[in-house]
Amino acid sequence: MSRINFELTHLHDTIPDKVEFHSHDFYELCFVVSGGNIQYRVEDQLYQVRPGDVYMVDCFCKHGTFVNRSAIYDRILIWISPEYLDGLGTKETDLSYCFKQALSQRKNILRLGRLELANLKETLFKLEKAYFSLSKGSDVLTKIYLSELLMILNLAAWSVQAEPVENDAKANNLIDNVLEYINNNLNDNLNLDSLAKKFFISRHHLMRIFKISIGYTVHQYIMMQRYELAKKYLEEGIPPSQASINCGFTNYTTFHQGFTKWYGMTPKQYTKQTRLFQIK
Repeated sequence: MSRINFELTHLHDTIPDKVEFHSHDFYELCFVVSGGNIQYRVEDQLYQVRPGDVYMVDCFCKHGTFVNRSAIYDRILIWISPEYLDGLGTKETDLSYCFKQALSQRKNILRLGRLELANLKETLFKLEKAYFSLSKGSDVLTKIYLSELLMILNLAAWSVQAEPVENDAKANNLIDNVLEYINNNLNDNLNLDSLAKKFFISRHHLMRIFKISIGYTVHQYIMMQRYELAKKYLEEGIPPSQASINCGFTNYTTFHQGFTKWYGMTPKQYTKQTRLFQIK
């Protein structure tokens, strides 16, 4: 971890296609946004992971991943030190339970129900926004949202309603292909109708299975990926107006408003923040 107690990072790439077997002295959890043919190994257990899954690793537990190189692997990773996690819990509520249960019961993948998954995504969004914000009080909000996230995971771990991963089938090949196409063509005129035509499927059917598999609508996912791509352009020093064009936006105002709402800062503010971190 680059920070002492807690770190969050949002990675969107095809590399690394393999993470070597390793362990560390802090807790790790990962939310899989998208990606195809992801295999996750913890000790002697091998899991097939699909979008929407959360995998959790206890301290000093050996683990690694293998991802099909042709697929975009989009995930949010969180690392937490034992001391920091202990401070978030109470005598009555041990927030490390979900990690320890994963180790003892060999259930390192948590697959949530639709309502739980929606709550998790909303909390992750708020946590990521607060974590990268420079606004006063963002540190307090980060702590609050991290605690909320851990409570969602622990409540799911305590419950018997979470879907058993042992009954999993591989992620739908069609959805994997649609995700890959979207991520490789973000500067094109992407929408539900064009994708349905591209993959010879009805608009309604694509809308339904996409939402079930990914947890986002097609439009929401396209916007999310475009904003993530825009961040990379801004980090490379590309002006916001050009970054918006490169990401498929035909109207800068739409890009500016959406980016600001998504990340809590304007594109120019994000560029300024990136430069400050680079200077440090």
